[in-house]
Amino acid sequence: MTVVTVNVSSAGKLADSPSPCEEERRAAMEANSVFVPSCESGGAFTSKQCQQGGQCWCVDPTMAAGPSGGAVTCKTSQR
Repeated sequence: MTVVTVNVSSAGKLADSPSPCEEERRAAMEANSVFVPSCESGGAFTSKQCQQGGQCWCVDPTMAAGPSGGAVTCKTSQR
């Protein structure tokens, strides 16, 4: 019998694997994109995202959402 040990962080993801936000951030930086996602220390998307030039929008911290028009005030995530 083989025993495999997997190190999982408190966020429920593999400790060494990047979050979706971190993956998108890395890809955007490599592509010199005008939008580079902002991530919280735990790997979630920050609730307010902005691109170069100042257009901002709110997102669900667990997944990205597209831009919306007008002034933006986002609720902070409760943990």
